[in-house]
Amino acid sequence: SLVAELGLSPGTPIVLMLAVYESRKGHDFIIRAMECVNREVPSAVLVICGDGTTEEFERVKFLQETSSVSKHIFLEKHRSDVGKMLVDATLLVLPSQRNESFGYAVLEAMACACPVVVTDVGGLPEVVEHGWNGFVVGHRDVKNFAESIVVLLQDKHLRHKMGRRGCQRYLD
Repeated sequence: SLVAELGLSPGTPIVLMLAVYESRKGHDFIIRAMECVNREVPSAVLVICGDGTTEEFERVKFLQETSSVSKHIFLEKHRSDVGKMLVDATLLVLPSQRNESFGYAVLEAMACACPVVVTDVGGLPEVVEHGWNGFVVGHRDVKNFAESIVVLLQDKHLRHKMGRRGCQRYLD
């Protein structure tokens, strides 16, 4: 499991981001959000996976290393076991800042009944119905994005309900 692979304790809340390493995807945004999240849920971790240039990966690595929650952030490159990761994740985030046409990772999460928190960029609000199968937050609102993550991390019932609704939306 992802928990064992990363050396985490069983039950560790995992916030997963599947996105190419490009500045438009909001890696800096989610790292700032996790600084807020960890104040409320100190055991939560962020796992970021994706393709991208070496330069952009190194930029995100620098952001991770200089973050106050650096030990709670794991950076991975491309992974072929996305389905397994989504099963292990507590929720998926897509904090896109611009040019997001659709967000396939969000659909993949919904297919696995994994709840999502996304920004209001591009087609994401068309995929995620705010409050029903996930949360849609303003793309400049780090505080509200973090609060939405915390709500899902702390409310197992809501997390499962939104996950089921997301799966049904995917099937529909």
